[in-house]
Amino acid sequence: MKSLSMNFLLDEHGQDLTEYTLLLLFVVLAIMGIANGFGTSVATVANITNSNLAAGITSAS
Repeated sequence: MKSLSMNFLLDEHGQDLTEYTLLLLFVVLAIMGIANGFGTSVATVANITNSNLAAGITSAS
């Protein structure tokens, strides 16, 4: 039984899959964080542009 336990603990099959899965999870979370911040800044620029265009139309009329 002891040798079976030691063989199980020393077995490295599937270790690469776990490491690649964790790496992929990290990359996806980083992309989600960047995309969230990018979306917020794009929305801010769009709102400022809309306000400036509305003010320009009002002053031109």
